[in-house]
Amino acid sequence: MPREQTITVTRGSVRREYLVVYRDDPPERAEAVRFFQEHADSLFPSMAIPPEVEEMPIQEANAYLRRHRIQEQWDLLTVAGEDPYMTTTSPGGFSQAPAGLNPAGMRLT
Repeated sequence: MPREQTITVTRGSVRREYLVVYRDDPPERAEAVRFFQEHADSLFPSMAIPPEVEEMPIQEANAYLRRHRIQEQWDLLTVAGEDPYMTTTSPGGFSQAPAGLNPAGMRLT
């Protein structure tokens, strides 16, 4: 089910509150997000707002965001603990991760 969230963006002295609607993730991506939320030390969501709305009046921007659902993005994944599911066996994968796990849409820093 799509989820609404208020995101506050401050640039200089201008503060704007956007109401974004996140679209549903496909099952594989939802599984990846749940996996990292459960096993990683932290997973932080991005507060990215589509650039199309930055210059719009706030009411118009929020109407646009209601009509154009966005996919939730992630900015930071921290893996520092010793969870056996987070052990790497190769540069591209986690040894104990569920089959088909692909953290699509996550920028790992």
